[in-house]
Amino acid sequence: IAWISTRSENGAENLAPFSFFQAVSDSPPVLMISIGTKKSKLAEPKDTLSNIEATGAFVVNLVPDELTEVMVRTAAEYPAGQSEFAELGLHSFPGQRVDAPCLVESPVNIECLLYSKQQVGDAMVVFGEVVLVHALDRVLNERGLVDAEKLRAVARLGESWYQPYAGR
Repeated sequence: IAWISTRSENGAENLAPFSFFQAVSDSPPVLMISIGTKKSKLAEPKDTLSNIEATGAFVVNLVPDELTEVMVRTAAEYPAGQSEFAELGLHSFPGQRVDAPCLVESPVNIECLLYSKQQVGDAMVVFGEVVLVHALDRVLNERGLVDAEKLRAVARLGESWYQPYAGR
């Protein structure tokens, strides 16, 4: 799950989860997220997409198993400009290279600048160039790389079911 944090042009922080997310390039380091453009009740695009288009910045915060419940709660449709951080008692710190907040509670934060975007069916695929990665020591292996077994990142496996990494 890409738990995307952004900042609006007027400074409001936003946090929302997206299931379709992956790396697409090593050089430059680029990842993609897919943001649905069909919103059930509102005519406007989702805050995440609007904020990325306005500021050119976002942070992918990885979701370990223990944050699954609060992550699901950030998927609710909050009014535009209402911060999921404040609403759910989550904390942020400023990105070092992007104008977007990083989620304190996440052990891995990936700062990204908008690289490009492409409409595909009913989704906008957003490509972000990775400009900085923050990772807590507790999820790193002896080589300084993120260890999947230590991170226990959550993935969406269909319907509304989420499952942490289970190892081999």
